[in-house]
Amino acid sequence: MSLSKLSRFWNRSKSASSTRLFWDLAGIGLLLITIAALSVRLSQLLIDPTAPIESAAEGRNGLADFRDVVYYPSRAVREGVNPYDCRTAIREDGSLPYRLRYPILNAFPLYSPLVLVLFVPWSFGAFKLAALAWVVFHLLLLVVFSYFCWHAAGVRPTICQVCVFASCLLASQFGRANFIGGDTALPLAILSLAAVFFADRHPYLAAFALALTSFKPTFGLPLGILLLAAGYYRTVLVGWALGGSIAVIGLVVIFSQSGDLAEMPAILRHNQAVLESDPDAHALTSPVRIDSAGALQKLMPIQGNGASLIASLIVFTIAGCGLFYLRSWVAHPPAKLLQMAIVCVATVAALFHVTYDGLLIGAAIACVALAPANQVLNNIASRRFVAALLIFPMVNVLGTDTVVALKAKYLPWLAESGSAFASASWTFICMANGLCLLIALVAMARQAFAFDKLIETAPKQVLPSD
Repeated sequence: MSLSKLSRFWNRSKSASSTRLFWDLAGIGLLLITIAALSVRLSQLLIDPTAPIESAAEGRNGLADFRDVVYYPSRAVREGVNPYDCRTAIREDGSLPYRLRYPILNAFPLYSPLVLVLFVPWSFGAFKLAALAWVVFHLLLLVVFSYFCWHAAGVRPTICQVCVFASCLLASQFGRANFIGGDTALPLAILSLAAVFFADRHPYLAAFALALTSFKPTFGLPLGILLLAAGYYRTVLVGWALGGSIAVIGLVVIFSQSGDLAEMPAILRHNQAVLESDPDAHALTSPVRIDSAGALQKLMPIQGNGASLIASLIVFTIAGCGLFYLRSWVAHPPAKLLQMAIVCVATVAALFHVTYDGLLIGAAIACVALAPANQVLNNIASRRFVAALLIFPMVNVLGTDTVVALKAKYLPWLAESGSAFASASWTFICMANGLCLLIALVAMARQAFAFDKLIETAPKQVLPSD
């Protein structure tokens, strides 16, 4: 090669490197700006850990879920107190129960004791210091999740792409709710995506990820059911066995050390009753539920546990049929992408989930919208349609607590008029997110049944190895 050619090659390489460096720095800058803006907002909403009721009355709910799900429950177990005990009466021995002993507001939900093991490091030290460590930990997980989404979609991302997608996730309704509340949605999203991503190649690694998601049953249960429909029996059996064993052993240990072992069934039933009394848990009244099962329940002539079960079965059936048909095609990269998208959406759509649980939808968006051309759906119009349906809940401001404040301040007629139109309007607002996820799920399941045609037209590309 002549010196002139070497010179031109060097100049082009240098120009390309400079351009990539510029965009990488721009992506990092966007992510830092997004983090800074939300951190300012979090500082304005940060709870007073010594006055939970007063904080809630003033609208300061920043890191309230970290307080009620991570910090004080783990601290209680270390001190021999049972966090599952929702009773508010002084115990027979004169000691204070959990809800009177610690400055919490909400009852500890029926999570597996595994959550207390996984996040126990964040229960040491003063609350604000532990909360700061939790926020930093979650920001790191956000970058990991963004990279994993690109990787699962078959793209080797640049730093710019990782940072931009992470910024979009953080700025979304789901990301903001998770960041402000201090929830556990990011670990669950990473583990859920890992379970379906590795299930066909590394079943035991996938089983371990599934077992870890079981710390929140509304993730571990639907994820396992969907993986069964996809044919990953070994993964599910091992994962559920491991997660279930940890849950049972953990409950026995916690109830034994607090002296409540004989009352464990009654205490757990009371705990569930307290949680179900929350208006945000009811499909008919909750504006923050994003699951399709809750949306379907609003349309049913019957209500109660029966309606909830039927609604969930409908969602599982739609997703399960698509996953079952894809079994014989899973060796093809497009089938794997479609499988991951269906599992990620259905895990959120099939059972009770609220705004901060929705980050797993970001992985489905990556599989549909960020994957190489025509890898998932037959044409660009289909991809855009499904992607729009999945993106809508992430940007819908009416799918959060915001709508409650707007309703009281600007739309009192929705609550006071009592008209059929007002009732229908409110119902539609509360079910819009769930309906979008349901329609997207139907479209993807339908695509699964046309997968033989997709294989004939899709370009031959291979997903990156793990």
